[in-house]
Amino acid sequence: MRVALVSCVKSKRSVPTPAGDLYTSTLFLGLRRYAEANADRWYILSAKHGLLDPSEVVAPYEQTLNKMPASARRDWAEEVNSELARVLPADAEVIVLAGERYREGVVPFLRRRGHGVSVPLEGLPFGKQLQFLARGGSVKRSGGTRHPLGAASLELPDSVSGGAPTRVEFDSGRVLSDLTSRTAVLAAMAECDRLGREAFLEKYGFGPARRYFLEHNSRHYDSKAIVGAAYGHQFPDRGPLQSSEFSGGQNTVRRRLEDLGFSLVVLPDVAL
Repeated sequence: MRVALVSCVKSKRSVPTPAGDLYTSTLFLGLRRYAEANADRWYILSAKHGLLDPSEVVAPYEQTLNKMPASARRDWAEEVNSELARVLPADAEVIVLAGERYREGVVPFLRRRGHGVSVPLEGLPFGKQLQFLARGGSVKRSGGTRHPLGAASLELPDSVSGGAPTRVEFDSGRVLSDLTSRTAVLAAMAECDRLGREAFLEKYGFGPARRYFLEHNSRHYDSKAIVGAAYGHQFPDRGPLQSSEFSGGQNTVRRRLEDLGFSLVVLPDVAL
């Protein structure tokens, strides 16, 4: 039996939700898909709640192990390990999809109990983690070589023979041109109106627009943030686009929104 452990993330829905659907970041969505595809069961490592079953309803919270002192992390790990001892079959193999702070006190415990443990994302920077997940568990280098789950070469070297830098191709499988729904853009604007600009930008992880603003019904909206959110409205199974996944400006966001029948204006970067 395989069991996956997935760490929590900062981005969450704003209302109590089953834990498996509470976290909304691109990374978590990729981790969840990977866990569901490669394990018989999966659990969430929550900084606040310890070990969470995905079906357990929890309220949004703001807590992370990354800001906890070592003593608090040890206490957290003891609580999680106690729960793991209760739920894990003796012969379970465990896939740990979590950062260093979340696994530092858990992986040694699992190995002491005799569980086979794999950490597929260990050593991979954030962009390569997304690439790995988007490719279903492989990383592609410029020569076309793929490094599958379980291979030590997942920790890609910084250079190939001859000292030339390795160029890793990033492909999240999600592109701006997929956004084709005017209704999704309208839904994103309505959500911004409901939440307010500051809360909307914080929810989706975007900064304020610098130049281009979407103009609609005499209101102005941060165009890049609206596009990112609209993608999630059109493709709820994929989630919203993150700011790092596409660039703003005339040849990207502006063209996409104008193709959907919207108007953009250039305004100073001020609170709207």
